[in-house]
Amino acid sequence: MQKFLVLLFFFPAITNLQAQILPNFDGFKLEKASDYKIAEPIVLQAANYLLATAYDKDNSGQKDALKNVIQWMSGTPDYAFRIDKITEYVTQGNNLLLGYYLTAMTKFVLENKSLVQDPKVVMLNSTRILLAYTGNPDHKMKPSKHLKKLAEADAQSQLEKELGY
Repeated sequence: MQKFLVLLFFFPAITNLQAQILPNFDGFKLEKASDYKIAEPIVLQAANYLLATAYDKDNSGQKDALKNVIQWMSGTPDYAFRIDKITEYVTQGNNLLLGYYLTAMTKFVLENKSLVQDPKVVMLNSTRILLAYTGNPDHKMKPSKHLKKLAEADAQSQLEKELGY
């Protein structure tokens, strides 16, 4: 029983630590369809890394992770990512937010493969992931007034309406 309690106490810390490990992108080749499938665990690890660590504009690991996530998104034959007026509305033309929004989309689709056929579900949940990231002061990405408005709408179960769904 004591061992169980110790494991239970440390499990969240271990899980969080794993999310903060930068994946090894060596040999990360995306040349044929099968490469994209094989790369999914690495891409998910990169997305989790980005969404679990504080933003640092000088962090080359974050830049590399983001580059690889977007490269995978751009070529995967297994998923279609919709970039539309909702994406523009959420990110307000901010390229950094767009990168993290795309990362949130990647995380959501790779963790929820049965839900990817519904673009609305993907958009709503990707927005929620982005709001959670920017809403955490430890991540050092201060949310804009617009994102605060979206977070308030989500807290009142009105995010769908705010996004025009």
